[in-house]
Amino acid sequence: AAVDARAFFHNRGGNDVIPNSYIVVMKDGVTTEDFDSHISSVAATHNLNKAKRGSETVGHKDSFNINGWRAYNGHFDEATIESILNDDKVNYVEHDRVVKLAALVTQPNAPTWGLGRVSHRAPGNRDFVYDSSAGQGITIYGVDTGIDIRHPEFAGRIRWGTNTVDNDNTDGNGHGTHTAGTFAGTTYGVAKKANIVAVKVLSAGGSGSTAGVIKGIDWCVTDARSRNALGKAALNLSLGGSFSQANNDAVTRAQEAGIFVAVAAGNDNRDARNYS
Repeated sequence: AAVDARAFFHNRGGNDVIPNSYIVVMKDGVTTEDFDSHISSVAATHNLNKAKRGSETVGHKDSFNINGWRAYNGHFDEATIESILNDDKVNYVEHDRVVKLAALVTQPNAPTWGLGRVSHRAPGNRDFVYDSSAGQGITIYGVDTGIDIRHPEFAGRIRWGTNTVDNDNTDGNGHGTHTAGTFAGTTYGVAKKANIVAVKVLSAGGSGSTAGVIKGIDWCVTDARSRNALGKAALNLSLGGSFSQANNDAVTRAQEAGIFVAVAAGNDNRDARNYS
């Protein structure tokens, strides 16, 4: 009889790895019962290894289900990870990594030419031409450092969604508020009438984790589905880190569910294929 291949470890190592933190992605078609059974088995293995070695790892943390893509993250020792890799229900494992916002570059005294370039190919035109609906009826999820939901640019069109990074439901950095102003602000935004949802996955210092970003994406898909907004929603990710297959897979499943995803290509003048 054929033997199921051992799961593989994606993109091992690097200086942005969060120690002992992992993302585990299940094979397509794994049922809820199989997933729950796997989590229970991992918990038992983790507790056994923790007792043997005195490990301070905390075990399973969050589970994700993005349009049928099942995964979870946790804090495990090497022995537990070896056991996970040998489970035939597991597709792959990767390190959880630090994710940072896509830094902004400020040009002093620069003219406000950005909107004009959105609606005109040729440079030099300051007029912004747009459909009068201006995104009305569309929901945009700003997955970032949070958004100042009291800002007058978003009055009557914004709500707080979720926070996967800390307990401070504010934008202590300003990056998320800035990007929201670009995609849906009343004055400088592109979709001036769109509804906005603040999803905080990065701290005031501008950093978070791959697992935290995936948890935010998972929440967005669930929220859009519950509000009948799939096919009428977008998700903005002005952030990134080193390549993550899990993050890429999560974004793909969100798009397949009916959410348009816009992602920063980075400001490093490097090949965007090597980043997520």
